[in-house]
Amino acid sequence: DLEGYKMYHEAAKSLPAVRSECWQGSRLLHWMPYQAGPRDRKYIAEDFHHVLTNDTLTWDPWRPRQPNDRASLIKCVKSYLGLEAGKSWYDMTCESTDWSWAACVGCNIPRSPDNNIKLILKGLCSRTKFDNEYQVMNDKEGYVTYYGTRGTIISYVPKEQLWYMRNVHVKNTMAVTNATFSSLALGSHMWTISNDTDCSKFEEKKILVLSSCQETEFTCSNGLCVDLEKRCDSRPDCSDRSDEFGCNRLTVDKAYQKHIAPPIIDKNMTKLKIQVSADVVNILEINEISSIFHVQFYLHFTWYDSRLMYFDLRNDSGLNNLSPHEKQEIWIPELVLDNTENK
Repeated sequence: DLEGYKMYHEAAKSLPAVRSECWQGSRLLHWMPYQAGPRDRKYIAEDFHHVLTNDTLTWDPWRPRQPNDRASLIKCVKSYLGLEAGKSWYDMTCESTDWSWAACVGCNIPRSPDNNIKLILKGLCSRTKFDNEYQVMNDKEGYVTYYGTRGTIISYVPKEQLWYMRNVHVKNTMAVTNATFSSLALGSHMWTISNDTDCSKFEEKKILVLSSCQETEFTCSNGLCVDLEKRCDSRPDCSDRSDEFGCNRLTVDKAYQKHIAPPIIDKNMTKLKIQVSADVVNILEINEISSIFHVQFYLHFTWYDSRLMYFDLRNDSGLNNLSPHEKQEIWIPELVLDNTENK
């Protein structure tokens, strides 16, 4: 209702985070959760419905002569927090193409630990002094802050425009990233880690991933989640296409020696077992007098190399092909036919 919105209006514009991050083009704008469908006439207040509940807007927070537009597209609502709460709403297009008219959006963060969203930080070593599980809250200035289960805090410092990660119980152990505030440090970012001594005695840079994605989901670079089965399937599903980045199918260890055949796993065998088959595509010529025939065929080799580790394999074997570079990195058997023209 209007009174509830007035409370939100006053609380939002009083927060340093809102005044700092939402001030665009001399305007302090917020999206409101109402929209209206296309109309061939001038909009009226009753045209606008809540985007989640679909309830009709029944109270009047509009500026004089608002809403006043007509459009063939869906219309949304922005509030000027710098104006009087009861007269601060404007109807506008739902896509802001002009940065000077960009708006923030309010959200509800549950205060109860049972209802709070759990975020997972991946990429640290197993002996790290930092936490792996976090809950999201606002600090006293309104900035999003992440609190770990054992004392780690990830917070944004607006004056430096940096995110810091510190464990309150371990002095001087720290990590920092220059991820933008708008990213909320979610997704993949490069962190500089200092004094995490059980992992490294030196300062190191690592890509860490912070998200709410489950084990069955892939984390896009921007922190959103897609089904893990959609990773590296040649069809981008992340809006930033990151589910199709770095799609290497195998990792070759530094100790791998491509000129040496794989070790024999079967103790009953003395040599590596290689299955060979051929698919004849075309018989080009048969010369009975010279005892020569020309054919086109595909040769297939199957063997097991326990030194290799594969990633992102798919049920569709056509999506599991190795790149030319990957093929050059591994041992591949050679087949020599003695009774051919060129051997």
